[in-house]
Amino acid sequence: MKILYVRGNLYRKLKYQVTTIIYQLNDRKVVRKYAGNSKTQPHLLHLKNVKKTLSKILPKNILLPEILDYKSNYIEFEYINLPSLESLIEKAIINHQFELTKDYLHIFKKTLDGLPKKTTNSYENKQFIEIFDPLKNYQSKLKEKCISHGILDLNLDNLIFNSKNNKIYLIDWEWTFDFPISLSFATFRSLFYLSFKLQSLIATFCSIDFPCYEVFDNFYIPKIWWDMFSFSQGDIEKFLFYEYNFQNSVNIIKVDFKKINIFKEKKLVKQQISPNLDSYIQNIISQKLSETEDYKIEFEQTKKEIAETKIKNQKLEKQIKEIAIENQKLKNQIKEALVTLDIIKSAKFFKLL
Repeated sequence: MKILYVRGNLYRKLKYQVTTIIYQLNDRKVVRKYAGNSKTQPHLLHLKNVKKTLSKILPKNILLPEILDYKSNYIEFEYINLPSLESLIEKAIINHQFELTKDYLHIFKKTLDGLPKKTTNSYENKQFIEIFDPLKNYQSKLKEKCISHGILDLNLDNLIFNSKNNKIYLIDWEWTFDFPISLSFATFRSLFYLSFKLQSLIATFCSIDFPCYEVFDNFYIPKIWWDMFSFSQGDIEKFLFYEYNFQNSVNIIKVDFKKINIFKEKKLVKQQISPNLDSYIQNIISQKLSETEDYKIEFEQTKKEIAETKIKNQKLEKQIKEIAIENQKLKNQIKEALVTLDIIKSAKFFKLL
């Protein structure tokens, strides 16, 4: 087994701590998700159960990786060796193919449009309120179009595109709920995280040919992306509030929501914001080096945990063997006692009594 990738999330609460490993066995790559502890095991079972549900309701052009193996402490998926929509957009920006990024976002939009939906009010569900708006700050009586089976994690790095048959693989459905999720919220969340991950690149290539909106303080989203969707200032504030609450429900460290980070009016920018492409490349290199060190630490931690589990299992097996030996001894003693009793029963003094 050759380890290709390791990523953990020790910043999450115990029940959500999953370590993802991609390994190669002969010519085959496999994605394995480990439970960080016993409390995480129900979360892995959730992944398995959601896969069954989504397989029944998703349209034919949205596929899911097959589950190869499932145990109480890990679950394995097939590795889909195709590019994500995010990586395709990143490459298009670097090649100055700005209109092509819009084409990929159309594929993303079409994918969302194909999901099963219903018109409802999210606040009719207690679980939605508990996770996204406990104080009901943004409660309204209005109904809106929602993804009926609340798939929240529709980020473009989770959407793998097969250009040969125009089908999409959803490779991660970890955050899927039993209640509806606002389609606009899920869309904004995906666009926000796409822009967040490519922020250095967007700032480098921002120009007359690739104008951007400064939506938050020093946060930029390409105009052609923003104009594809319709988000009001009230929507932005509400959706960010939802996201803060969701992250706080999942992670150990709490984050405060601050309205001062939101502009009342978005600002159009038509010039380069970062000095040059070298700064973007340097940022990527620094980020990858940092991630590599994190992966090493996480991988070593995972190896240590697996080794400790193995030792515990060996001790348990030894105890089971010892108990089996003791049981056999007890059976032999009982057998000997029964033989002795038969001898006593056959004795003359026993018959006299």
